[in-house]
Amino acid sequence: MNQLVSASRRNPRVSGVLTHPDVEACDLPALRDLVRFGVMVDDQLARRYLDPTVTPARLLHLKEAGIVNRWWESLEGARVYSPTRLARVIAAVPGMRPRTTYASHLAHDVALVDLADFLVAQNTNHRWIAEDEVRGFLDQIAPPPRRLNGDTRHRPDGLLVTGDARIAIELEHSDKYPTRYARISAWFVREWRVDRVRWYIDKPGILRHLREVNERHGFDREMRIELEPFPPTVRVRQRRGRYEP
Repeated sequence: MNQLVSASRRNPRVSGVLTHPDVEACDLPALRDLVRFGVMVDDQLARRYLDPTVTPARLLHLKEAGIVNRWWESLEGARVYSPTRLARVIAAVPGMRPRTTYASHLAHDVALVDLADFLVAQNTNHRWIAEDEVRGFLDQIAPPPRRLNGDTRHRPDGLLVTGDARIAIELEHSDKYPTRYARISAWFVREWRVDRVRWYIDKPGILRHLREVNERHGFDREMRIELEPFPPTVRVRQRRGRYEP
């Protein structure tokens, strides 16, 4: 059985979805994850179906029913989908703080889905908390750190929850100024509800900047900070204009 489908079926929250005449049982794992991530492409959604060959027909049906939106933008020919308000009502995923998805962020957000799938596939006992779920998840543990003067709160791209740690995950493809990295790292050090931070990086310049920031400010002496390359199945897909239906 597809590991992603199996994991979704084992999660009791999947059973909390609302019934809808245009949604079949086979749609639920894909629809729920689309709501969690905010944006996915067709091949990622296909991984959530027991029979991936039904994906094109099911997505077309869900689009025509007003449950998913299809972007005109494509990523290397892959069709991009987002949930509608109706999809959020049907999926009923608790603890969500939905963000607005911008076209300029599509490639990053889609790559993040591939990263999450890769990490969970390595150990099916691990749990991925999507960015829109992070605040609600952490607030269940304890209130956030008190914001001090000059603090910049930061929500990671996701959390990987293992048996003994809550790991903040950052997928970094676009370089930032060192001051921005310093502010993010400073917040993570104070965010005691997170045990450590792991950056996935695909550019040498970003790796250099993060190392320099850690050495200058000593963040890695106060918290475990891991700098890793992109896994082999993860890459940032290129935007190549509008998709022609």
